[in-house]
Amino acid sequence: MENNKISLAIFGNQNSNSGFQPLYWINNPPQQLENIVPPGMDENPYFFTLQVLPAHTQYTLIHNRVSSYMSVRPGVLKMAIAIPKGYTIRDGVSPLEVLLDVRQQFIETCMTLRDTQTDAYNYKEKLADPDIFVKIVDSYQLVPDRRPHFPMKGTEDAVMLLDDMAISELFVAPQHPEFQQFKSIVIANKGNVSVYKTQFNGIMASAIPAKAETPTEKTISSRESTAPTTKASVSKDKSAQQKKFLIILLCILLIIGGAVFLLRPKSDKKAKKEDVIEIAENNQKDDVDDDIEANKEEADQEISDIEDLSDMEIDKKEMEDSKQPVNATNAIPAGDEPAAVSESHRHVDKPRQEEKRERITVVDNKDGKPTAEDDR
Repeated sequence: MENNKISLAIFGNQNSNSGFQPLYWINNPPQQLENIVPPGMDENPYFFTLQVLPAHTQYTLIHNRVSSYMSVRPGVLKMAIAIPKGYTIRDGVSPLEVLLDVRQQFIETCMTLRDTQTDAYNYKEKLADPDIFVKIVDSYQLVPDRRPHFPMKGTEDAVMLLDDMAISELFVAPQHPEFQQFKSIVIANKGNVSVYKTQFNGIMASAIPAKAETPTEKTISSRESTAPTTKASVSKDKSAQQKKFLIILLCILLIIGGAVFLLRPKSDKKAKKEDVIEIAENNQKDDVDDDIEANKEEADQEISDIEDLSDMEIDKKEMEDSKQPVNATNAIPAGDEPAAVSESHRHVDKPRQEEKRERITVVDNKDGKPTAEDDR
């Protein structure tokens, strides 16, 4: 047997006259397979046996309802893989997977289905090329395994009725101190267990015994589990901190958003109010300016009317004076005529000019009120 490979042995009675014999022998299996079928397991299409031996662990699939070529008499088919002590299949693959791959290939290439209702098979006249099975077992690589090895030393078989998932898990880790008292463990989905041991030191055979670790293995296991546990704790703490930070950040954003939402209408209202006040002030200022301008125009018009009226009165007076007769007593010496005329004009114009001063006012402030008289 090669230490770094899985070995495969397939035994059966292909021909009714040849008896039970090896059909395939791959990677130097450590032992022959016996022509013995454990009783009480006929209900299963196939079932398994497990043996932990000093140098290796052997996993055997026993197929029910097979017959030799061109025969209806019940025959035998066994296929077994062996894994050396201190090794296991890479990536935690179960030996059950290897056995099922081998069975499927053997059924397809070396058997024919005789009865679909009972899943009964017959051997073919010729077997397939061994290379197809070599490729299957060699596709599964072995790696070192530091778990302890507990060889079986008993003389009786025990039985365990398990589902396929439990069988797969048991095949990955078959090393149990409780198994040392037996010769082998028969494993099936269902069957008659009355002829087998059904308890392992008080533990029912329907449950896989808890694995007992040696002090050395406990130390190794502790060392291997410390780093992942610490890393997991750190990762968990980091995740919790990130979650807490995100919650705080979300709360802050919500508060800011709410404040903006509440303050924004007030700001707009205040701005609108200021705009209205400014417009009102501007309109009021424009109205005052318009009133002042109107008062100025009205005052200018009144002044112009007064001037026109004064000129008309002066012209009328002059015309009346020119119509009066001139006599000797009223005659004015020629040399003194300008002075007399000047005095007469002064006598006539003085009251009118005073009247003009009294009636003319100037408006020059924004309130539209008269502030001073114009002495024009």
